[in-house]
Amino acid sequence: MKFMSKISLSKVVLSASFVGALALGGNGSTAYASSEYTITTETQEVINRAIADSESNEAYSREVIELFSSDFEGTNIEYNELIRESMEESMKLSVLQQEDSENAREALQAKVNLDRVTEFNMESSDTYNEKNGEMSLQQSRITSSNAEKVARLAYLGGIKLVKNRGHNQTAAYMLHGMSPVGASRSWQPSDMYHDNDAWAKKVTRNDGFTGSFMTRFNTEIYGKRSGFLSGNYKFTSGELQSALQNVRWTASFNRRSNGSYAVAIRVVDTFDFAFDRAYDQYDISFGNNYAFAMQTLGLIKEFDITIVGRM
Repeated sequence: MKFMSKISLSKVVLSASFVGALALGGNGSTAYASSEYTITTETQEVINRAIADSESNEAYSREVIELFSSDFEGTNIEYNELIRESMEESMKLSVLQQEDSENAREALQAKVNLDRVTEFNMESSDTYNEKNGEMSLQQSRITSSNAEKVARLAYLGGIKLVKNRGHNQTAAYMLHGMSPVGASRSWQPSDMYHDNDAWAKKVTRNDGFTGSFMTRFNTEIYGKRSGFLSGNYKFTSGELQSALQNVRWTASFNRRSNGSYAVAIRVVDTFDFAFDRAYDQYDISFGNNYAFAMQTLGLIKEFDITIVGRM
């Protein structure tokens, strides 16, 4: 995205050329700059440390290197300083993401310990009918012997309803967090990464999201050759609310020779199946009917999401 003035955003344009790259080496990831600039040993060490902290920093380091390798006006020393500072900011974000994930895990475990029972009532999706966009569920009594089966069926029914509402990424996250049949209690889903894919573009180019830091851009970045911003944002509608809702982000800015700004951005969230993720928009009591039983039985787990983009 090119930031052209202090009052508005111009049309979104992605750079067509890829100048920076990362190549996996035997002892880590080696970063390569353009022919005009070279990555110093100190900068390489920071990049490797960032990737060791979070795999998603590998994708972000590629975007940062490209950002400052293309149409950059500065010395090699300044070039390396900007890359190091970008990765330091990203590592700070990783620390916050880890804290969010641990807090979500502890909150979920506390709820499971409080709510776990051997027999309880819930609505089951053993059979269901969809009519006029609503799901009608058959009442079922869950006992310890069939609890997992019924809970899984109910949850899968909820995923189908979410998908039918057009929220495919939310449905994919819900499915990703569900443990395989027969998995041990220690099973944990892998983290999910989006590197400039369609979902990453939908998130990073959302008008509400970009608009949220325009004021800070105008006061803290505009007029400077480069800069960094970090913050939080809450999506309040649509699939971005149900899939992400509350996110943390960091962004690096580079002013081009024509006066516009290019941006490399990293967005993180923990998908924690929180009951406030606007599931009421699906006309279902999601917390009571689906996620509650799955959480109580330990069949869904939280996981981290990282989105990397270049604007």
